[in-house]
Amino acid sequence: AIEITESLVKVCRKCSKDFKLSQIDENNIVLGSNLDIPFEDEFFDLIISIGTIHYSVGDDIEELNLWKSKLRENGRTYLETTGPSHDFYLDSQRISENKWIWGEKSGFRKGKLCGFFDSEEHWGKTLREVFNTVSTGRVIEKSEFLTIDSLTAICEK
Repeated sequence: AIEITESLVKVCRKCSKDFKLSQIDENNIVLGSNLDIPFEDEFFDLIISIGTIHYSVGDDIEELNLWKSKLRENGRTYLETTGPSHDFYLDSQRISENKWIWGEKSGFRKGKLCGFFDSEEHWGKTLREVFNTVSTGRVIEKSEFLTIDSLTAICEK
């Protein structure tokens, strides 16, 4: 597992001990980021990224290629990111194709840079530039207070 702060690394290490029959080596819970994965290439069978890819601003292809390099042959990744009808997306301001500034409703993220995908097609096209097999989906949850829209994908190396 990779976390972005030492305090989160400590929390994850503590929580990993609570899993029954856990085979999680706490030494494999480390400090890193989407663009800094401190594991050797072909280390993982599976990478799960839920709600993180939009925090990296810049070259999505570079980031996805890094993730792909960390997967073993036929390894998979499950990805989930903010979709185009999510309140956070709608409240944010676009600067360029995949660069945005978080809006008022985004709490601690307000005013910071992020990267969103415009549509399921944009999401799938980007992933297909890197991965051999891509299956995309979308989940939208609505309440009277908010809309959560998530673009999802399972990709194979």
